[in-house]
Amino acid sequence: MLEAAACEPDTPALPRTTDHYDLVETGVRTIVKERRYVGGQLGRPSWARYRAYQRLRDYVSEVAGTLLETAFEPGELQRAVEDIYRYPLTAAARDAINRQLRAHISNDALAEMVVSLRREGKLCQITTDDGPEETTVLCSMGLRCRGNS
Repeated sequence: MLEAAACEPDTPALPRTTDHYDLVETGVRTIVKERRYVGGQLGRPSWARYRAYQRLRDYVSEVAGTLLETAFEPGELQRAVEDIYRYPLTAAARDAINRQLRAHISNDALAEMVVSLRREGKLCQITTDDGPEETTVLCSMGLRCRGNS
């Protein structure tokens, strides 16, 4: 795909369009907005991470303010759901969740299993990368069709 944008090192640069920075700003704002809604890479709807996240997110809303919410330490289930959203599952967690989802595990039992895996440090591969979480523009080079100047 990038071969279509390839050029030789001695290819002369084209002048920047007058709205170049406006276009870059629009692109960055779109990326930030979509990132807020899409979030982490949950994967395909058939994957354990996606399915567990969706079910538990809905379950957290469903049990808010009920006795079922008190089955866990305050905020514990929410933190587990956030971890699933932000980090990839460990292989063991993925296999266990897949196995239980195929067995039609209840939301209560799924929540208990996920919280237990998190307590044991076996739920997600949590990275300690302290790098910036903000969007960074690496290159804002524009491409034009050959006929356009």
